[in-house]
Amino acid sequence: MERKDILLSAQRAMLGAVTPNMQAITIGYKKMPVILRVYFKTQPREDECELVK
Repeated sequence: MERKDILLSAQRAMLGAVTPNMQAITIGYKKMPVILRVYFKTQPREDECELVK
């Protein structure tokens, strides 16, 4: 899978799932697995944790 395909897939997955409490979202990979990190301004609520599982 090419880099652009992975980035576009991650972007599609996060559409509608971003909350005001999310400060940054990063994606990293060398091969597999893809690592998605979400940084929150304050302690995430339970529903926000479910969004990024």
